[in-house]
Amino acid sequence: MRTTMSLIGLLLFVLIAGVCGAIGEGIAGGKVGPGFLGSFIVGLIGAWIGSMLIHIGPSFEGVQIVPAIIGSVILVALLKLFTGRSVMA
Repeated sequence: MRTTMSLIGLLLFVLIAGVCGAIGEGIAGGKVGPGFLGSFIVGLIGAWIGSMLIHIGPSFEGVQIVPAIIGSVILVALLKLFTGRSVMA
């Protein structure tokens, strides 16, 4: 079964991933990368990490919100731990 994503769906996916990444950065107390792009990347990878760990909470445009935030927090904390600084550029 093949599913397709509309342009609006893709834009919402990017927006949700960025917001989840920004929330994860805020909770973990670190900043990753330049602005929204860094938050988007953290949100995207965080959503993947979170979906591997837990399957709870609401899902919107293919992104599970709670696992994405938890995964983003984990990713930012790990980056902060390994780099020893809160800002990565």
